[in-house]
Amino acid sequence: MTITKPASSQPVKYRFSPWRMLILVGVISTAIGIGFGLALRIYQPENGGASLINTEQSFPPRRNWPVSEPSI
Repeated sequence: MTITKPASSQPVKYRFSPWRMLILVGVISTAIGIGFGLALRIYQPENGGASLINTEQSFPPRRNWPVSEPSI
């Protein structure tokens, strides 16, 4: 006569594994990085220079900078 365990109706609990979490975070971050990179490459604004990445910047002439004056 052999004794067997009754079948459990409760689902198996997920075991926390640091390696699984690390792989999951890596896959998610890679997908986000690829998506963001493709969005930047594919997005072509109709107006030149009017995008988030390609903004016009103006700087004062170098002779007006305080560090360009010789110190005494």
